[in-house]
Amino acid sequence: MLKRLFGQPEKDPNDDDYLALIVDDDQDIRITLRELFTEAGFQVSEASEGKAALAILRASLKPMVVFLDLMMPNGMGGEEAMNEIEADPRLIGRHGFILMTAAPNTLRLPFAQLLTRYNIPVLHKPFDIYEALALAQDTVRRIVK
Repeated sequence: MLKRLFGQPEKDPNDDDYLALIVDDDQDIRITLRELFTEAGFQVSEASEGKAALAILRASLKPMVVFLDLMMPNGMGGEEAMNEIEADPRLIGRHGFILMTAAPNTLRLPFAQLLTRYNIPVLHKPFDIYEALALAQDTVRRIVK
């Protein structure tokens, strides 16, 4: 469906080039995005906090589109996770990231600079599903070679 939405040929269901990781402590958001991206042809993994996401990213040999929540009070948040990801060239080079937040104006300057340095878009909550799909498509274009 993602390719159909963007005018490209139908994706072969056996082709697993498109992987997504949804990282959010809010189960409803994970469910919504999982359904959206599964329908769009992604194989979707989920994590409720940053440490679990790092384990998934380290284990994945294929590029993943990562939707990462900024604030996850019951575990490692998005900023701390991105700092660890940046420190590992394999992770920052292999995967593409989209930050999700309800408070985009509260980003600390060093973190905002990190986002800019790696061209990481910010998806404002509540978000439009078509905006999320468009960001995923842009990210796929950057990471899938």
